[in-house]
Amino acid sequence: MDNSFLITAFYFFSYVADGIFSGIKIVVPLVLLLKIFKANTRNPDLDILINSLNILLLTGSLLFLISMLINFYRVTIADDPMERDFMMALATGQNWYQMAIPSIVYAILPNLLWFNKLRKTIYSSGLIVLCWFITFYAVEYFSYRNDDYIFKHARPIKIPVEITSEKSIVFILLLLVIYMVIHYKRKKNNS
Repeated sequence: MDNSFLITAFYFFSYVADGIFSGIKIVVPLVLLLKIFKANTRNPDLDILINSLNILLLTGSLLFLISMLINFYRVTIADDPMERDFMMALATGQNWYQMAIPSIVYAILPNLLWFNKLRKTIYSSGLIVLCWFITFYAVEYFSYRNDDYIFKHARPIKIPVEITSEKSIVFILLLLVIYMVIHYKRKKNNS
């Protein structure tokens, strides 16, 4: 198989997954706040939005997992031994957490949304987004732990959300499609 095809597939799946995760990091806390402050109201449109956000989160997780598998396959068949050695060092070396933590929080944890009961609540997605923020700062801490870097150098707090207009368009379009499909199915079942 051509290596350029694998690289293109890897970047496509990674880009779409990153767009989904970037949008989820912004929208889920807002929907969570809306749900907390309007706990007494039972709005079916909000329930559809929550369900579609969770399905989109699950989709992003699967795309991230596919992109990881494509990249591992690409590296194993690569002719460049340095690239293979770099991937093995990243997975098993001193900085193992830079590969393990994203694998857990972006690929494994959102797959809990396969359970229907968890997929219908915003609190499960809120917990996943909270784990994303915590692990982002944990990796930041472990990356600069040598020579007490954190205590010697003042650094501004970074918000781990980088969203561009292209990523936001990808997120909004996917969310809109999933929302409309769920809304149409509910309308069809009710009539």
